[in-house]
Amino acid sequence: MTKPKMNTDRIEIRTAHTHTDCRHVQVLQQRVWESRERDLVPSHVLITIVKNGGVLLGAFAPDGPRETGGMVGFVFGWPGYSTDKSGRTVPKHCSHQLAVLPDYQRQGLGRRLKLAQREAVMAQGTTEWITWTFDPLQRVNAIFNLHRLGASSNTYVRNAYGELDDAINIGLPTDRLQVDWWLRSPRVLAAIAADQGASTHQLDKLTILSAPSMDVAEVPNLSGSEEAASLAVPLPESADSLRSENPTFLAQWRFYLRAVLPAAFERGYQLTDCVPLPNAGWHYILSPR
Repeated sequence: MTKPKMNTDRIEIRTAHTHTDCRHVQVLQQRVWESRERDLVPSHVLITIVKNGGVLLGAFAPDGPRETGGMVGFVFGWPGYSTDKSGRTVPKHCSHQLAVLPDYQRQGLGRRLKLAQREAVMAQGTTEWITWTFDPLQRVNAIFNLHRLGASSNTYVRNAYGELDDAINIGLPTDRLQVDWWLRSPRVLAAIAADQGASTHQLDKLTILSAPSMDVAEVPNLSGSEEAASLAVPLPESADSLRSENPTFLAQWRFYLRAVLPAAFERGYQLTDCVPLPNAGWHYILSPR
């Protein structure tokens, strides 16, 4: 039987800054990712982040669990630095975690939390650039980050966090894509205004790459792709299903994307979308920069 959706209309998003709030953030980490105690962000670290320029926002529902004080989601990050194209050190905001309890997912709450984070970072007045990472195998996260928020990526990080043994990462290297969220860019403003997104891609202007096979671990050669054409890179329908049904094939997908995406970035492409193509399944869209 399908569970009824929770009512998200009365959910309040506000700064989480007390010791109790931080403990509730830890409980959510355990429930959402099945994290072990050693992998939880310590509450004293969360407190220190909040008191020193970090942003920790909680989503609180009247019908939320008593064990979390009604908190059903959170997002947090802290000020950081990176370099621009000229090699200069520039400020950014490093977003580390976004979580929503399963019963409250797929109702727009994650997007509300990210938009609240955007407003909080812009209000600080130090940067309009937020970065974070996500697993390129996770299609739902790709759609959320690229299509619904308007983020983009040209950075692939191999085994970013080493070996993790939570329910999502166990058995695979923790490869990640780093996304750039330019808070006032036309791309981000358009994604925010569109809500569900409205991107379309002409098939005749796409170079569509073939997916990996269960029998042959073959990686497409990008050398023949036209410089002016956008690339469409396939991704699995459900990494979670493959994890339980065919972990060997899931590992092939990991190494397929590890080969293709960095090669495309080196050729000047930028990851800009994740969409379904007619009769071809879900694909990443990479556009020439």
